[in-house]
Amino acid sequence: MKQQRQILIFEEGKVSVKPLKIAQIENYKDAFLEMIKEGLETSFRILKSRPRSEYEIKSNLVRKNFLESEIELIVEELKKMKLVNDAQFVDFFLEGYQKNKPYGEFALRQKLYEKGIVKDLIEEKLTEYYFSNSAEEEAYGLMIKRIDKYKNLSKMEKIKKMTAYLFSRGYEYSVIESVLSRAGVLDDLD
Repeated sequence: MKQQRQILIFEEGKVSVKPLKIAQIENYKDAFLEMIKEGLETSFRILKSRPRSEYEIKSNLVRKNFLESEIELIVEELKKMKLVNDAQFVDFFLEGYQKNKPYGEFALRQKLYEKGIVKDLIEEKLTEYYFSNSAEEEAYGLMIKRIDKYKNLSKMEKIKKMTAYLFSRGYEYSVIESVLSRAGVLDDLD
């Protein structure tokens, strides 16, 4: 297990550093600069693979035992560098998630909320996204990819499976009904 960060107390305040760095630190300024450097390096590592929300960055720094006040400073530095921006993160997230196996609006809303995105930004970005994209088209594309799995099922079983699948992906019932109707699955159902 990795060693915890050690908290050094100076007249100017508290600073956390890695235990191996303590011997090199002579004053508050040295400790502060070392902490900022370590926090930025930690953040750069997780930002290397994909953009992250502010909440994800903060959560990672908490797990690495940075102090709350330090986390705020590090995140502010990342914002100044334009490496953390929740609005850009949501755009990236929506584009990436919706490309191959799209989710419905409900699931997207939930996933973004879990990433720490504020409700107003979620609503704004989903409205923008669905202004130029159709939930029905995305759901239809998903269903077409899976329709062969259901070809040997009875009509009712097919409807049940397709509905359950699309519902599990966060699509509203009105979208699901429209997709099933468009695919002809609901034909001759009297």
